[in-house]
Amino acid sequence: MKDIIWKLPIYKATGLNKILNKIIKAVLEAVIIPLASAITIYLFKNKLPEYYKEIIIIILRKANKKDYSFLRSYRLVAFKNILGKLLEKIVIKYI
Repeated sequence: MKDIIWKLPIYKATGLNKILNKIIKAVLEAVIIPLASAITIYLFKNKLPEYYKEIIIIILRKANKKDYSFLRSYRLVAFKNILGKLLEKIVIKYI
């Protein structure tokens, strides 16, 4: 689990919970056991807290497009809860 956390990029925007990847890495030793417990509960109960699933999607115009009536003239940016994203990566690796 630590290797997954260390691979998180530190210059990404924060998700909904405003926790920077840089902060998670800095406090890793203090949060690794509670995080592992939360993941274990999820795996055994197959229940993920709703706030882990929340996503905000914003739509940005791509620069220098002639016609903005086409969908390809826009870019979607999704902000996910970092804890949910981390859980997803851990589950994918170990299952």
